[in-house]
Amino acid sequence: MGKIRSHEDLEVGNESRSVDLLDTLPNLSKSLSPLVILYFSNFKLQNAYLLLNK
Repeated sequence: MGKIRSHEDLEVGNESRSVDLLDTLPNLSKSLSPLVILYFSNFKLQNAYLLLNK
């Protein structure tokens, strides 16, 4: 019986771990999006700067 119980505990642990991953993914994208926006706006500014200075 002990083995069955430990197996169930492992399954529950895996389920909660996957939920934690799903919870952290949106948070990661939220924290990364400003950096991505900054990078692309900076890229556009550099292109405009190069075009103006030709």
